Amino acid sequence: MIKAIIFDMDGVISDTERIYGEISEAYLKEHGIIMSARETSLRYAGLTFPLMFADLFAKHNISYSPEDATREVMKRSLKAFETDVQPMPGALALIDALSRKNFKLGVASGAKLYLIDMILSRLDLKNKFHTLTSSEEVARGKPYPYIFLLTAQRLGVQPEECVVIEDGLHGMIGAKKAGMKVVALDTHGDLEQTHTDLYTDLIVQSLEELNAEAISRL
Repeated sequence: MIKAIIFDMDGVISDTERIYGEISEAYLKEHGIIMSARETSLRYAGLTFPLMFADLFAKHNISYSPEDATREVMKRSLKAFETDVQPMPGALALIDALSRKNFKLGVASGAKLYLIDMILSRLDLKNKFHTLTSSEEVARGKPYPYIFLLTAQRLGVQPEECVVIEDGLHGMIGAKKAGMKVVALDTHGDLEQTHTDLYTDLIVQSLEELNAEAISRL
């Protein structure tokens, strides 16, 4: 029986994945790396910025600090968040409906806790969630299962009683490793079928396609 829903934040609850992608695309171009915002999201969604930049810089033989790159991208992103944080289509209605059905709700995000808190507060959603978990609280973030297991523990449920809603492959893998059901939010319709067959139980292109009954049937 499904008792809890665990949401990724960027690209699932909030449209911040788009902002990160656009800013990262511009920043990488400044350093000679041409990669679209969508390509960056497909390849690295769910990973922390230091891990993403470390991988990209190594592949392109760039001797620049991933930590410095992260600080600059976060600085630009925070400025954008002052005026440009929007919910994903269907997110507000779905979260409200699940809350009214007495599901336990949690967030498991690669973002730092202060960002999770800030963005959910901006969207007036913070009080809907029973717990907020950041990858900075676990030994290893997505695609490892630890962030999902910690969130389930905080919610007081077993992994098999959880459904995770994710837009990134690393998050889907981590949730499956944790023994949870996975809903893939494939907004652009371009997730690879090989991956979705292995790591998802349901695929939707918008949260508007989801409701409490569909989630309960997983």
